[in-house]
Amino acid sequence: RKMSKEPQEANARRVAERAHREFYARGNDAYIMGHVHYPLLDSRDGNDFMLVGDWFESFTYGRLSDGKLTLNCFTDEVRD
Repeated sequence: RKMSKEPQEANARRVAERAHREFYARGNDAYIMGHVHYPLLDSRDGNDFMLVGDWFESFTYGRLSDGKLTLNCFTDEVRD
C-alpha cells in the first residue's frame, strides 16, 4: 500500500501478461485476483483478467452479471 502507483501498475500489468500467456492456455477463461492494490480489467480474446483493486483509495469491486465481468467503483455518495 505504501508503494507508489507506478510500481503497482507495472506489477499488475506483468501479472496480467503472464495470465494471458500461461493461465488461459490451460482452458480457463477468467482470472480474478485481489491483494494487488491496483484495479485492472484486461479482456482479450474472450478471456478476462481482473484485479479488484482496493478499499483504501479506489473503492473498486468486481461484478459478474449475465456472464460478463465488470470492474466497478462505489461512488462518493455510497461511501458516505
